[in-house]
Amino acid sequence: MPTNIVMAAIVHGDNIPEKIDELLAQEVDCNLGVCIFVGGEGALAFLSDVQPLQNNFYSAKYNGVDILALAEMNTTGGYYNKIIQSTIYETALYYIYGENRIRLAPGKLQAYADQYRKYPNNVGIIYNDREDALLKQFTIADLTKVNDAFSLPKDYAVSSLALQNCGLYRQDIPAGEDYDLVTRICTKHIIVQLPHPLTLKKPKEVPTA
Repeated sequence: MPTNIVMAAIVHGDNIPEKIDELLAQEVDCNLGVCIFVGGEGALAFLSDVQPLQNNFYSAKYNGVDILALAEMNTTGGYYNKIIQSTIYETALYYIYGENRIRLAPGKLQAYADQYRKYPNNVGIIYNDREDALLKQFTIADLTKVNDAFSLPKDYAVSSLALQNCGLYRQDIPAGEDYDLVTRICTKHIIVQLPHPLTLKKPKEVPTA
């Protein structure tokens, strides 16, 4: 059973600084790295010590924490693939955090790490129930069923071993890249649903007068 694993959180979408704050507030017993992708170099202004690397990657810091940033125009799958390809041999589990309407419950990432440690060679994808019944996740039967309308939530974890065995995101089908990925991973790995509301609904902002 692996003890010291590396989890990389891939962050994108709106409010990236807020999402990084949520990630850094999680208490985990594994090494947690934060990777972000944005549409251009100008969107990195909230970071400090920004240094260019190769292939549109930048090293940077956010409140003293090391960040790997990818700044270019690409498809979502293209962003994921470039980050994964650059880190896959050091990383055990990728947590995808792109949804804007949610918050992370305390202990969420630790629960993901614990589940991965139980079955490191078998786990392909880990996801969880949500606080809001309207946002409750699909069952495992739903995940393995052919359904063109199905798409993974923008909040899940995928193991690097599954990506190595089953391939990365297909960029030629951007509207169904998550669904395509899960159907391939299902053939060789298990999908784990944690029956806990670890994804919380973000409260709506009340406009000030």
